[in-house]
Amino acid sequence: GKRDALARSFRLIARQSPTARDIVVLVDGDTCVPEDIVARTAPFFTDPQVGAVTTDEVAETPHPGAFRDWFNLRFAQRNVMMSSQGLAGRVLTLTGRMSIFRADLVVRPDFIWQVQADSIAHWRLGRVTFLTGDDKSTWFWLLSHGFLMRYLPDVQAWS
Repeated sequence: GKRDALARSFRLIARQSPTARDIVVLVDGDTCVPEDIVARTAPFFTDPQVGAVTTDEVAETPHPGAFRDWFNLRFAQRNVMMSSQGLAGRVLTLTGRMSIFRADLVVRPDFIWQVQADSIAHWRLGRVTFLTGDDKSTWFWLLSHGFLMRYLPDVQAWS
């Protein structure tokens, strides 16, 4: 699944011995990123407390109508919410559509484990391993390790 693929990718990146000056861009397969994504996001990582940044999202819908209007409204509301949360240096999710991470963090064994094997202990079902929500797992790892997470409203990904 996706979690295993991410963990494998992080282990492959680890072979390159990334430093705190390197970044990793995680992008969903149906997402288009700006050509200048590195130039527009890398400067935020000069702050050693920043562990990741996430961006605004734009939904590309081919036809006008209720579907397009709904997505536009949803993402406009998301932009307001994320902009507000970002003022505190924390956001409630590092979106899986496109987020950028400090490379030396994603190769840490405990980060990789969090992505690959995240789970919850349920009182009746026992341990339940997550199949989805890898973006919440990366977020939780950064939060629990004290890293800041920035929202960049002027950098947009399209999906």
